[in-house]
Amino acid sequence: MISQPHLEQWRKLCKVRPAKIDKNYQDERDTLQKLAAKIEANLKKDKVVLFWDRWVQIAPEQPNYDYTLLVVTPKKITILELRNWSGYLSYENKKYSYDKDRFVFDDRIDFSKNLKWRWLMNNGNERIIDNYTDVLKTKVKNLEVFLEQNGISVPKGFIEAKFLLSNDSLNIERELLMDKMIIVHDKIDDFVEKLRGMPKKERFWQGVGETLTRKEKNSVISDGFYNAIPSKDFKALIKLIRPLRTWDKIGLHGGKIIRGKLDKIELDADFDIDLTQLKRGKRLNVRWNRNKLSGFFIAAIMRFSLGSIRYNNNVYKLNPLTDKVIFYQVGNKKPQTIHLTEIEWLENGFNKIRPKWYQRLWLFLRKRPIT
Repeated sequence: MISQPHLEQWRKLCKVRPAKIDKNYQDERDTLQKLAAKIEANLKKDKVVLFWDRWVQIAPEQPNYDYTLLVVTPKKITILELRNWSGYLSYENKKYSYDKDRFVFDDRIDFSKNLKWRWLMNNGNERIIDNYTDVLKTKVKNLEVFLEQNGISVPKGFIEAKFLLSNDSLNIERELLMDKMIIVHDKIDDFVEKLRGMPKKERFWQGVGETLTRKEKNSVISDGFYNAIPSKDFKALIKLIRPLRTWDKIGLHGGKIIRGKLDKIELDADFDIDLTQLKRGKRLNVRWNRNKLSGFFIAAIMRFSLGSIRYNNNVYKLNPLTDKVIFYQVGNKKPQTIHLTEIEWLENGFNKIRPKWYQRLWLFLRKRPIT
């Protein structure tokens, strides 16, 4: 006899549609990785370290701030964010009309108001978004406080942020172009070429100066001669940033990956799996029988579960109707609920630990980059 509850579970699973991969996000990621490779090539002799996808929280009640790419040298920390937008970017309160496939604007802007951005897409749709240069200024301040909390003092202006707009089909109003934090597509290569680290010659004389003077004067000498922080502070800075946590990931059915902070899995049997306790780099695979014919036979006739998940050597049967994940997506302060039927795997964001000397040697011989 066909089981009605199991039949409902089968129907719920059949209704799940694959989540398409965000091509725009993937393009942004690929472009930024190419820029990172170019930066490493330009500064390979100048003491530069790149860190991907770190997040920093200065206090439990404070939000997490994500840093997609940090370029760290003894002379500067550069926070890089990149977007592949197309269309037209302006301030929110700039008046406009859309007529015959073109935007017509009124040039008057009220600068007395909080100036958010308006992104007008090529299809005529629009989005009101936060002023991203203000967001980056907050990230700079957050990182400065974090370093100070951990006993690392850096001079004013040591941390900078740049917002890269890589698409040549994006038109930007002139008031936004005046912002020094914004770098448009035709200026990105020049910006990368001007990034500077600390050459070996400068590092040698810095070491000589630090050896011949007292420790309390090292920062003054390094800043005065080379606009850099002392070598011991740079080592402490790298040691502090390297193990910072990266974002957790959820792999959706269809290939799309979303990033954020995992909280827990709520199961039908009033049992929660605390995902904050997952081991570093641990991935949980969510197994579903998505074949309609075999799924119908298993669920409605055999009355077996259509899904399972293994955690701490225990296998839990899944209910497509009720089981879900609580997740904080990047940029959202409030948690969101995602049904487990939409998920293929969950992965804990891990602290990237520097490999041992023999691991580094093996990576060097294979000519693979150390991250």
